[in-house]
Amino acid sequence: MPHAQNRVLRRMIVPALAVAFACAGTSAHAHLHWSRVNTVDSDTIALYHFDDATTVAAPPSLPLPLGLGLTSIAAGIPLSPTTDTPGAIFTPQALALPTAQTLRSTDTISQLAGDLTIECWFKWTPEMTSSTLEIGLQSGARLVVARDEVTPANDRFGIAGTHGSYLSAPGFTSWVDVGYEEASLNEWRHLALTIHSTGIHYNPASSHDVYSTGTVGRLYLNGHPTGSFPHSFDLAGLNVHDASRVTVVMRGGEMVIDELAVWRRDWSANGVNTNPFANGRGVESSVTGWLDYRE
Repeated sequence: MPHAQNRVLRRMIVPALAVAFACAGTSAHAHLHWSRVNTVDSDTIALYHFDDATTVAAPPSLPLPLGLGLTSIAAGIPLSPTTDTPGAIFTPQALALPTAQTLRSTDTISQLAGDLTIECWFKWTPEMTSSTLEIGLQSGARLVVARDEVTPANDRFGIAGTHGSYLSAPGFTSWVDVGYEEASLNEWRHLALTIHSTGIHYNPASSHDVYSTGTVGRLYLNGHPTGSFPHSFDLAGLNVHDASRVTVVMRGGEMVIDELAVWRRDWSANGVNTNPFANGRGVESSVTGWLDYRE
């Protein structure tokens, strides 16, 4: 069935699915995806649909500047657009990341001291044995997802800053402990980081700019927090800059990503919106969404 017809069908079956999942346990989250078209608005910093990615660059969504396009910084390592219709989130096209690849935007984005959200869809390929993905801001906050099928003690899920600074999601131990429903291979996952920022200041002790006291981060997997209550952590002291390029860093193993977006907004509204990503954008959204059920 053509992708456009699939979307029409999903809209038609939404009411029944919404009722069915309202009473479902958290184990259903791994099979519950939402479909909505990300669009550029006043809060958009960067947005990549990857439906027109080439082997040279992944251009940003229009009307964003072409200087935000992602290009490989290693000579001879091209981008790898891939067609993956059964698992497509928005279009049949996604971006495959071969071993050891770094993508960066040409342009530097400024005024990043305020609230932020970084989100994307990703999946581990069935052949993956060990991989690390960092996605977000080169000189600012980045989502870190590391998985080692042989040694789960090497697993990571958290936020990185500059110069080696890193904070783990509260209560995260390993992807084995997260469980198959949330962390199986070869299934699309939605990944998001929201930051409620009180600002960035220079710290003489570390000789670096850092997030100020009261800055709070929250990590979401498949639309809900992962880890332990209260699912938030203090980012004060994390080394960051208020200007940065967008970056995607792949170290080892193969992964696929889609719909990378960076916003000047905390979609959780500092935790007030307890479900900021499931079923589209919730009460904070100007973008409507609908449910899409796939095994």
